[in-house]
Amino acid sequence: MRNLLLALATAGCSSALTVPEAGHVDRVRSDWPGTALDDLARGRATYIQKCSGCHTLYLPPSRSGSEWREQVARMAERAHLTASQTSDITRYLVAVAP
Repeated sequence: MRNLLLALATAGCSSALTVPEAGHVDRVRSDWPGTALDDLARGRATYIQKCSGCHTLYLPPSRSGSEWREQVARMAERAHLTASQTSDITRYLVAVAP
């Protein structure tokens, strides 16, 4: 039952997250050259998967790009993120943040 409730809660939060679009790719190409839409989609999926297990997902507009960089860097070790996952999540959040 607990797993079902967690899955439903996560689904509700994840549906509110911005789905990356081509314009978001352009925002981060200067910091992450070669970024593609698939990279941002992977970052979104990783954010949902790795972060929602411990807390409610924060919506990207809740922080600036620089605040997201700091937040993800602080949480990476605690969340047991690989360097690649950390980069993917950061790139997604920076791309869709205001």
